[in-house]
Amino acid sequence: MHRLAFIGITALLALASSAVASGGIAPFDGGITPTSGGQGTSLIQKGKCSAFSTSWLKVGLGSSSTQVAFNVNQNKVGKDWDVSIARNDSILFSGTVTTQAPSGSFTVQRSFLPPGIRTGATSIVAVAKARDGSERCSAAITF
Repeated sequence: MHRLAFIGITALLALASSAVASGGIAPFDGGITPTSGGQGTSLIQKGKCSAFSTSWLKVGLGSSSTQVAFNVNQNKVGKDWDVSIARNDSILFSGTVTTQAPSGSFTVQRSFLPPGIRTGATSIVAVAKARDGSERCSAAITF
């Protein structure tokens, strides 16, 4: 069950800017792993977490749509996290998700249509905060 916890884009972008400035978001450079397949290219960025969880952000670049997946593995089942994913100035997802069995993780997936004519870079920023305040994870990819 998902309980939506919407936050404004201004708050998300301020949070993301703060995380980038403090080193809380992994850099956009060589930390991104590109992969290719028959359906297009995927970019995978290992996230940063403030405690013992792990996270990653994946962007799949297809010809007809772009898929985004953000994963956090806490190794504890039943823990609630507030998650926000933004693309440039648009919220792709904002809500509360719960870690699931058997691994104690969650993955939020969204897709969007690519712009007809690309002007400039596209940034995807994902931030997850444990509801109990124990941890924060984030990742970002610019392409």
